[in-house]
Amino acid sequence: MEEMIVGTHGIYDAPRFDGLGITIDSSQGRGMVRGFLNDGTTDYKSHRNVDSLAFGHCEYNYRNLGRPSQITIKQTGFSFEVSVDGRSCFQTKKVFLPKGNVFGISASSTDNPDSFEVFKFHLSHPQSDSGNAAKNQRSHQAQKPPVQKSGNNQQASHDGVSGVQSEIKDIQDRLQRLSGATDRLLNELASLSKKFDDRHQEMSHSAANRDQVSSVDQRIMRLERMVESVQKDLASKNYEVHFTKLEQALHHSHSGLLENLHDSSHRILSSAPRMGFFIFLIVGLQVSLAGAYIFYKRRRSHMPKKFL
Repeated sequence: MEEMIVGTHGIYDAPRFDGLGITIDSSQGRGMVRGFLNDGTTDYKSHRNVDSLAFGHCEYNYRNLGRPSQITIKQTGFSFEVSVDGRSCFQTKKVFLPKGNVFGISASSTDNPDSFEVFKFHLSHPQSDSGNAAKNQRSHQAQKPPVQKSGNNQQASHDGVSGVQSEIKDIQDRLQRLSGATDRLLNELASLSKKFDDRHQEMSHSAANRDQVSSVDQRIMRLERMVESVQKDLASKNYEVHFTKLEQALHHSHSGLLENLHDSSHRILSSAPRMGFFIFLIVGLQVSLAGAYIFYKRRRSHMPKKFL
């Protein structure tokens, strides 16, 4: 990148720059490693969605690993590749980094900040280093005088120590990659176990639902069989005779009820006392009372009066 333009800015607030940017951040609770390219025409600071400008990315859960993470950026004559802990993150054949830019590391904080520590920044060219070492070894062999045996022994011992150190470093790198692969394997096993448990729960729920559906289907089948049997009985038997008998029985019971009701009413009327007799009795009683009153008045009027 261009040192004077970028400065201490992050990828989300960087102005127009010319170069490559590799970011490590968290998006929606998932760790992500992204690659960004700019030729000085795009202003990342004013862009609405910077994440959409990434030309490559991969998921990497960098939190709570308990070990350092190793990010490798490799540029060859044919491809550009970014690896994380020995695992390829993304690569492309359309990117080639030109000469003249500088390397830099910057960080920015968000609402939920992460704490990063940079332990080492190493720049190497394996092919050129091995070629230079071979050339230096050949030049030392060509320039050494035949009489200086002590110097040759010191040089040999120095080469042996450097070889042992390189082997130790190689073993440490292999152990670190093996540890990273083991951690990834454990994480994948945990995720597979979780997926298996979720699938088992889904299958158990679906089995319960299937049992309920089968019981409902059995009930529906029993109801269908009952309806079919009733339909068969109605179709096979002739109920017209039964209906005729029932109608006749109802007619006889209705006629018998009417006759009994007529006889009962006649009996009630015949056994009841006559109203004319009561009327004659009442009129005779009133006439006798009136005659007795008149007789009393006449007799009293003819009785002698008593004076004191």
